[in-house]
Amino acid sequence: MAKRPPRPDRLEQFKATYFAECQERQADIDRVLQAIREEGGDRDRFDELFRAVHSIKGGGGAFGFEDIVSLAHSFETVLDALRQGTLELDDSLSEALVVAADALAASIENTQEGRPADGRSDEAKALLDGLIEAVAA
Repeated sequence: MAKRPPRPDRLEQFKATYFAECQERQADIDRVLQAIREEGGDRDRFDELFRAVHSIKGGGGAFGFEDIVSLAHSFETVLDALRQGTLELDDSLSEALVVAADALAASIENTQEGRPADGRSDEAKALLDGLIEAVAA
C-alpha cells in the first residue's frame, strides 16, 4: 500500500488561503484602477480600493509579512486621503496608485515564493509617503 503524502502544516494552509485571497484582491485593485483611469475616481471606487488593500494588509500582518504591511499601510493612507478629499486625483496621483499596486503585487509574489524584497516596495512607499507629506505641509 502506497503511503499518502503528509498533510500540509495548518499554518501553510492558512498562508495558501491568504495568497489566494491576495490574487482576488489584486484583481479587484487592477479592475478599479482601470476604471479610475478610464472614467475618473469617486468615493465608491476609493472605498473599494481601500478595502482591497486593507484586506491584503490585515492578512499580511497576521503572518508577519512586513514588506507587504508597510507598503499597504502607505497605500491605505493615500487612499484614505482621497476618500476624505484631502488629496485630489490627478494624472500623477493616478500613476502613483498604479506604481503602488504593481509594487504590492510584486511584494506578495516575492513573499509567496520566499524571495527577498526587490526594492520596488520601498520606492513605491517613498512615493506614497511623499504625497502624504506634501498634503501635511
